[in-house]
Amino acid sequence: MSIQALSWALAQRVGSHTDKHVLIVAASYARHGDVAPLPTVQKIASCAEMKERSVMSSLRRLKTKGVLTFSIEQDEDGSDRINLQFGNREG
Repeated sequence: MSIQALSWALAQRVGSHTDKHVLIVAASYARHGDVAPLPTVQKIASCAEMKERSVMSSLRRLKTKGVLTFSIEQDEDGSDRINLQFGNREG
């Protein structure tokens, strides 16, 4: 977990408590740098106590707002892993 990433996520104005919650949970996976270590959609949903569909909707809204970008990769077991890249964290 990166304290810098969590502090950055807390400082973002995203316009929705649901999107903010998903952003904070996603930021908790960040390591050094801006790239998170590929959490699964299921893991984010479980940690956020949300449905997977709601998590994906929030991630799409956050992407549209330029807060983060993501791509989805599928594991051998069929799990969808999310490659997250957070927005500008300077300043």
